[in-house]
Amino acid sequence: MTEYNANQIRAKILRRKILELIVENYVLSASLISHTLLLSYATVLRHLRILNEEGLIELYKEGRTLYAKIKENSKQIQILNSELEGFKKLNEKTLVTKNEGKS
Repeated sequence: MTEYNANQIRAKILRRKILELIVENYVLSASLISHTLLLSYATVLRHLRILNEEGLIELYKEGRTLYAKIKENSKQIQILNSELEGFKKLNEKTLVTKNEGKS
């Protein structure tokens, strides 16, 4: 498995949350994602651009509003799901190790 630092893991988990919101709603504005996740607009925009570059979402503008919608790439989403499962297992191992050290 690829080694990730804490910031990379947090960023991937955040992008996963953004992606889940878009999947649940099909289309969302960047500002609504920002308000929902309590993140700055700039942070959301950066992560939306990464998701767009990865081919998971499409970005488009209507007037001054930026929207994100899910692309129908089930293979890409499956890869993302497997990566997230790897992060969850890594996090569980880390928590178990830390908790064992406190005993």
